[in-house]
Amino acid sequence: MKKVTVFVLCWMMVCANAQSFKLYEVVDGAEGDEIQNGTTLIDTCEEYASQIIGELGAVVENASSESKMVVCEREIIHLEEGAMTEFCWNSCWGMEVFIDSMRMEANAKTAVGEFATHYTAPAVAGSSIVRYVFYDRENRDDSVSVIFEYFAPEGTSVPAYTLSASLSVFPNPTREQLRIFNYELREGSTIEIYDVVGRKLLSVESLKSTETTIDVRHLAKGMYFLKVGNQVVRFVKE
Repeated sequence: MKKVTVFVLCWMMVCANAQSFKLYEVVDGAEGDEIQNGTTLIDTCEEYASQIIGELGAVVENASSESKMVVCEREIIHLEEGAMTEFCWNSCWGMEVFIDSMRMEANAKTAVGEFATHYTAPAVAGSSIVRYVFYDRENRDDSVSVIFEYFAPEGTSVPAYTLSASLSVFPNPTREQLRIFNYELREGSTIEIYDVVGRKLLSVESLKSTETTIDVRHLAKGMYFLKVGNQVVRFVKE
């Protein structure tokens, strides 16, 4: 009888300590290899518009046999001066948010969805480190974590144009429409949108002077750069 009791207690302890969640790399938009708990992933950042730009992500999976509400928590281990991070998972959150308030429901044996982070810093060499922890709302110890290191190598230089204070967009973040304001904007001015690695995704002409509106519903969630002439502004698509 004692042996049975010990076996049952041990089984209960194993189940109680079982890890419900798994993380997988994102490779070319698809799920890649599993990320072991506590692993550090390093992104050698790109330079764009006088900024260091980094982007890392993961697919979060509920590997347990029951549905769970998953919470994401950000812990900044080290941040270079002037650097900023945001994370997108159901919604996008800036520097002021450390715990995702829009918890994701994860069905049993199902991927919750793709989690993405975006990093910007002044165009100087350095490294920032941020840990993300995903856990069961009912049990903080049932968790999995990944550390993202954003690395800018020596020799980083500043390109010809910088982020502009006179060019503004609203709303930011946005879901559908993006209104653009700039006193130098003229009818026929070229408006371009780039992703964080510098790929041009959109090029349109302004239909008005000073203010115009463009549709960005086709863009995936994440951070982008809008360019008018030599002026650049950053925005987030939710």
